Amino acid sequence: MNKDKKTGLLIIATNKYVDFLQPLIESADKFLLKRYDVTYFIFTNKDIKVETDRKVEYIKNVFSFFIENEKEFHHFDEEKMQKELITIKGIGKWTIEMFLMFELGKPDIFSKGDIALINSVKKNYKMKIH
Repeated sequence: MNKDKKTGLLIIATNKYVDFLQPLIESADKFLLKRYDVTYFIFTNKDIKVETDRKVEYIKNVFSFFIENEKEFHHFDEEKMQKELITIKGIGKWTIEMFLMFELGKPDIFSKGDIALINSVKKNYKMKIH
């Protein structure tokens, strides 16, 4: 089924209700929002690990891409590499920047979309970044 419509779902669960997050997301994916590309925004007071079918699908997309495309990425310039990787469903700019930094060891990447990194720089270097 083509999921051309996008939506977001905000879920706030605390204490004992955190246990219902995984079944709720699975049910929403399977029945309520099956025609949508859903981004989940989950707020809770506990550490959780929630897997969604979409996340699993994106991981499979990445795996399939590298199996089916025997490309030597270490020979590509960054622009060509980004153009190749962005074609993978589920891969965005932030993921590509992380791939460049951590997988290919590119030292000159700064992820402007990484909120945790931006906040850390602001705090530790007393800088104003917009």
